[in-house]
Amino acid sequence: MSSSAHSPSSQPGAPPPVKHLYVVPGPGEGVEYVPRLYFEVKIDLSDIRSGFIDTCSVNAALEIYPIEAADSIWTRDMALAVDPARVASARPAAVSLAPLPPYVNAEYLGRTETLFLSFLMRYYAVPVFRNFALKVYSSPGETAADFKSRCLELLSESFRKDLDELHETFVRKLEQLRQKYLTGGIVPLAGKDFDMAKFDSLLHNQMHQVSERIADLFIQTELTLEGLLTDPPPGRTPSMELEARLVNIEAEARQEIRRLVSYYRDRVQTIDDYTVRPNLKDLHMVRSCILWVPRPEETR
Repeated sequence: MSSSAHSPSSQPGAPPPVKHLYVVPGPGEGVEYVPRLYFEVKIDLSDIRSGFIDTCSVNAALEIYPIEAADSIWTRDMALAVDPARVASARPAAVSLAPLPPYVNAEYLGRTETLFLSFLMRYYAVPVFRNFALKVYSSPGETAADFKSRCLELLSESFRKDLDELHETFVRKLEQLRQKYLTGGIVPLAGKDFDMAKFDSLLHNQMHQVSERIADLFIQTELTLEGLLTDPPPGRTPSMELEARLVNIEAEARQEIRRLVSYYRDRVQTIDDYTVRPNLKDLHMVRSCILWVPRPEETR
């Protein structure tokens, strides 16, 4: 048997060979490839405080440095996200490979795995939205707009309850006016020259119209993040005391509805950022190897 029959990596007790992968070149990418450290890590996030649970993967390539320098030199911006769909085991045709540093071997790669896990604990974070007033957090993949919509839904029942109670307040105010002006109570001075039947009919009609408009205000009001309840264009100056009181009550109802909507909108909008970070137990190394990538344009 010749001396070349077994390579050092195939002898008993020898470290496994370092695996090499290649990025499939895209349009316009060069034919000169440089080596990078490549890590695939599965992250199982589970945050007790927010209830956030998610599983994700990190596929990243980093520059190769001596082991003493790698941990201190790697920064967040140096981790190149890699699309695993573009990673292949076969070397692309007609590409040249830059030299691989001589200290890169299986032992080196194993030590950099630990460094990369430390790197992830330091830099990897998932932003989560937190509504401080409601004490709720966003779910995985939930956008800020979707989270606000969910907060609106959570508040809709409470908002409708408060709106109905406010409506009852104005129903009572209208009833007090009805008792005062339309059931044998005070007859405005301006009405003395009217036929009393017509005058009574006029007052009832005004009361009915305002009651209907106020009822419509409360029925049609919904809790949204857009639009404000606007005042109607100014009408004629009231000529009777009851008419003036009705105008004031309708204006007050609009003002109170706006106040209630603003209060609930503020509760929806009290959103800040909360960050979920992995612990070491959350990180699972899938594989590490050398990944050959097209040389960056700026270094050619």
